[in-house]
Amino acid sequence: MKKILIYLTIQLLAVNLCTAQEPTEFEYLNASQVVGIYNTGDAAISLSLIDYRTIDNKDVYLVSYFDDTQSQLEVVATRGSRFVGASSSNGNTFFVFEHQQLQNVQIVRLNQERQLAYGEFTRKEALDFRGNAVGIETNDDGQLFIMSNYTVLGVDDKGKTIVIERGSEVLSYNAELVQTGKYRMEGIGSFIAASPIEKGIVISYETRIWKEKKYDLELFIFDNALTLKGKHLLTDNGSFFPSEIISHNNQIILAGYNMKNTIFDSEKTEGIFVRILNIDGTVKNTSEYSWDQLKTELKNTGRGDFIFNGKKTVLIEKILPTDGGFQLIGESYSSNSGVTAGELLLGESGDKRNVISVFDFVIFETNASGELTTVNILEKEPMNIEVQGGVRNLRGLALEKQIKRYKAFPFQSVKDNKITFINYRNKQGTLSEMDVTTGEITNGASIILEPVIVEEVTIADERTADSKILTKLDNMQQKSDNLDAKLNSFGEKLEYGLEKIDYVFNPSVKWDLGWHTLNNGQTIVYLYYPSRYSIYYASLN
Repeated sequence: MKKILIYLTIQLLAVNLCTAQEPTEFEYLNASQVVGIYNTGDAAISLSLIDYRTIDNKDVYLVSYFDDTQSQLEVVATRGSRFVGASSSNGNTFFVFEHQQLQNVQIVRLNQERQLAYGEFTRKEALDFRGNAVGIETNDDGQLFIMSNYTVLGVDDKGKTIVIERGSEVLSYNAELVQTGKYRMEGIGSFIAASPIEKGIVISYETRIWKEKKYDLELFIFDNALTLKGKHLLTDNGSFFPSEIISHNNQIILAGYNMKNTIFDSEKTEGIFVRILNIDGTVKNTSEYSWDQLKTELKNTGRGDFIFNGKKTVLIEKILPTDGGFQLIGESYSSNSGVTAGELLLGESGDKRNVISVFDFVIFETNASGELTTVNILEKEPMNIEVQGGVRNLRGLALEKQIKRYKAFPFQSVKDNKITFINYRNKQGTLSEMDVTTGEITNGASIILEPVIVEEVTIADERTADSKILTKLDNMQQKSDNLDAKLNSFGEKLEYGLEKIDYVFNPSVKWDLGWHTLNNGQTIVYLYYPSRYSIYYASLN
């Protein structure tokens, strides 16, 4: 009997002013082999583990570009190596692998010309990336930094293996894959965050002694060669938790929230702080602003009461130098726990779920000394994020750094006084743009990629198939129509109940749908489609 193939076209459903391109299929990409999809700055790429090559004992990975070229490159690593992660900056993307048995680190550099370079470094001790919030980072100089735990083993008089030394280690490599530095922090501590600066990196490092209720958070300021330029203790005379750190004019500028005492006895956050350091870690100026002070800076005090009530915190997403000082882009949020701020930081909440409610953008303007000149709230619709997986028990700065690293909050980027952000409603994401000066929101595009459906039917079923196609297309249009109504309905609510989860944040899970915003502002959305061994992608703007 004659057979025909019926194709349903991919539909990119959009609301408002979307100008999305027609989605493109990248064939022969097995979703189960894809390690991750990354942003090189100028392109979105996938990395897939596709083969084991016996002739040279190598694991073979495949880099695939989601653009018009659909070009592909092979990347190899020693058989049995573990992929640590990828990081991009200044035109270079680094893939890092480690082999614990062979005790070596393998680095592959991919440049903008899509050329590969390899480096392999044997060590006396194997690195241990387990339990670290940070693995690798790059700065605008094209420098790569690798952060891990380390353990030095020895043998006692009876020939038994013992631990001689343990701690944390930072390694640095330049774009030519030459190791430029090494620094060790001996003892029990954890990397919390790594903030790239112009000619180096600032690392946030914590130590905890539970029984003694002792907690220290310290900044280590390094140059590219990991020469220690300075240190700064953040838990002296109060507790300060910077969520954003930059360098500017040979200074370190940090901003975040603070507490009056320690994380063990502080019942709430006090407000926002801005601190300017010299490169050696000494303080040039500190400005602290309580929630009550911030409310008085606002014309709309009602909205200020809502945001600055001490139960909510502002995550500083970006610090931007301006002609007169600095602009801080913040995003307000709160936890559903109801316990003290210290308990939140220590992960002692009695609630089994970790749910965060995210609210408005908050813009702080300061002078060159970091002293506040104006504060403005830019209203947007609230959303609820449930934190799952290995990061579920993180609180405070450790959680904020993971949220920023994976862009789990709505904020994605800021350029030319325009904030690009993604808000969710019932797992439905919308890409939008907000004018920082006016708060006007434009270019809302729904992030939905409907997969291609291919059905094989007999000629006798052709009429029935035609009817089904029309029904499915009608249903897809109905989804688009319903979306506008749902978004409008949710937008009328000031606070959004915690029984509704809009977005699940779990960086250890490979989600079917994702996106990356490139340096030119273009947002690429992609969709795994395992049954066709394909990945679909399209530009949203």
